Amino acid sequence: MNPTAKRDTGAHVPVLLEEVLTYLAPRPGAVIVDATVGEGGHAEAILKRIAPAGRLIGLDQDADAIMRAEERLRPFGQNVILRRANFAELGTVLAEITWVCRPASCSNPSGASASIARARSTCAWTAGRRSRRRSW
Repeated sequence: MNPTAKRDTGAHVPVLLEEVLTYLAPRPGAVIVDATVGEGGHAEAILKRIAPAGRLIGLDQDADAIMRAEERLRPFGQNVILRRANFAELGTVLAEITWVCRPASCSNPSGASASIARARSTCAWTAGRRSRRRSW
């Protein structure tokens, strides 16, 4: 646990945050998928690194967690898309979103350790229908 975290506030402290950020290496303009967004701790740190042009797509099957993540990530406005969904539904969620890229992804299905997959790409949002072109 982060020794500087305030335990009495009830604030969520993301697990292995520095390790996740080092491995994922988010950079400005990236599109990142957090497949288990939870209360948004990792997502917030990632968004700070990919802003102002980057986007984060966050999934969680827990409706309460999505509500807490929405509150925490509100300052990032349209740079965040949150959906109540299981990470197994990622393909369906991405099919609903207008984007062209291969996103980096971050998931933590065990709730105790980070399981990270990294992919580097140049990403861009498109207007209108989803393009079938991909920049991988």
